[in-house]
Amino acid sequence: MKNKYLISIFLSYFSPKNLSFNIFFIIVPPSEKKVFLREATGLVREISPIRAMFFNFCAMSGGIVVLNYIYSAFYPASPIFGLSSLDLAQILSAIALIPYSLIFIALLSRIPRTGGDYVFTSRILSPYLGWLETWTLLFANMSIIGFELLQISYVTQGFFATMSAIFNVNTWNTLSSFFSTPLNQALVGSLLIVFMALLGFTNTRRFTLFVSIFAILGISGILLQIIVFSLFVNTSTFLSNFERYTLVAPSALVNQAFNLSTAPLRLEPITFALLGPAIGFALFNLIGYQYSAYLAGELKGNVKRTGYISILGSLWLYTTVTWIVLVPLVFLKFGYTFLHAWAYLAFNAPSSAPLQGVIPHSAILGLIALPKMWPLWLYVTVVADVLMFSLGPVYIFMMSRIVFAWAMDRVIPSWFAKVSERTATPVRIYVLTLLGGLIFFLMSFPPISLNLSSLAYYSILLSALTWILPGFNAILMPYKRKELFEAGVFTKRLANLPALVWIGLVWLAFILPIYASAFIQPLISGFFSSPTWQYASSTGVSVVALIVFIGSVIYFVSKYYNKRRGVDITLAFKEIPPE
Repeated sequence: MKNKYLISIFLSYFSPKNLSFNIFFIIVPPSEKKVFLREATGLVREISPIRAMFFNFCAMSGGIVVLNYIYSAFYPASPIFGLSSLDLAQILSAIALIPYSLIFIALLSRIPRTGGDYVFTSRILSPYLGWLETWTLLFANMSIIGFELLQISYVTQGFFATMSAIFNVNTWNTLSSFFSTPLNQALVGSLLIVFMALLGFTNTRRFTLFVSIFAILGISGILLQIIVFSLFVNTSTFLSNFERYTLVAPSALVNQAFNLSTAPLRLEPITFALLGPAIGFALFNLIGYQYSAYLAGELKGNVKRTGYISILGSLWLYTTVTWIVLVPLVFLKFGYTFLHAWAYLAFNAPSSAPLQGVIPHSAILGLIALPKMWPLWLYVTVVADVLMFSLGPVYIFMMSRIVFAWAMDRVIPSWFAKVSERTATPVRIYVLTLLGGLIFFLMSFPPISLNLSSLAYYSILLSALTWILPGFNAILMPYKRKELFEAGVFTKRLANLPALVWIGLVWLAFILPIYASAFIQPLISGFFSSPTWQYASSTGVSVVALIVFIGSVIYFVSKYYNKRRGVDITLAFKEIPPE
């Protein structure tokens, strides 16, 4: 284009009569068709590899400090080598996620731009699929924010209820009562949303510093439990203290769980029918470990190296300290059958469970075993709350980058993409996604009353495309975007197929059967065994279908609107977005 302008000026010098035409040519390109023009994003590359890793760590299920073992009661089974069904599912999922991680590293190293899956899928598969994948992911993440805010109230209330039972001090009972009231839970969650908003108004460097501190605090809580449980907890002392403080014999609690009138507890050998849904929940816990890829336009230095450190580093840091060390240790020290029985009662018959039906997280177990160390267990509870809180701003930060990428492509109005000069972040988007998280949290209360399992289930269904489409991106990229593929990693061939294609095939061989067995097959069976609308409403399928429908309408209306304005947005999807 510069050469055309130079030639035009040169002709003007020798042909004065054409001067007016040539000046017009310089100001407006000769074509009447409006092209897709964009300026630089305004985002700044200032996130280091370690901060990106801590960002991902906080994005995984925030309850890892004290809560993860109790969700084994959702999938009760006899242990394998001391591992519960959920523990086994988590470790298997972490291994299976290695190829998924390599796909993200391969894609972000070739397309190091903010937006993650949206940018990858819209440039490789189709713009519509890229939009729909991240549109549903937004709602999945909002439901997880609601899940974490609920957990904060449950964890805090449970600790104070146990303190009250042990020390019989009215202050602890008052605090327990405060956090057990739905109205107060809603107020506390709303206040935490305000704190999340304040974090969003800081610049990226300060935001990731806070997130790193939150992650380190959470890890310290896990390590403290590992040390204290290993060195100081005695199983018989714990069981004796449990009976003393709750007035319930451990054997009576186990018998009660195994003899419930409806859905009694059973610990039978692990089957694939049980392991499939457990892996689905494991993916719910693990989603977020790859979210630094959505910030690729803000990562410092070698993006591929940062991808390895942040994505694989966070995945295996989380898996090692939680599922390989802490959770098996908790079951070993406090009793596998006893803990399953207590957690099962807390979820399925809370009125019959000890300590007012509290969820028996690991800080409560430590408090009962070693009550004189209550300041330590208070610290563990607080840092658990901090890590659960941190998931909210991290998710909202990541979601704001997705919406930012939509706006840069004109799928939604460019108003959303305005970057604050003070913080170098898209503050408008941050606020809007924050409000979405608040709405999902408030849906946990009457009259809608979504519970923890409902929020988790919605999230797992809505994130299906996020787990599945990267495999197809890896398989098709060498053929649909050959110039991008040849510029990156995993290009060597095996049996005439690029390594990246094999990685994509391995991932799909894992994730497709999991979703088919854990969700698709039960949904199909349910439709034939129950009235269609009743089943769709009770399982959340109707909500998911509505979200997909609304997202599709928005996309095609936007496409039609831009076409009427003469803006060819298809050009955006043929190029890598700007820095």
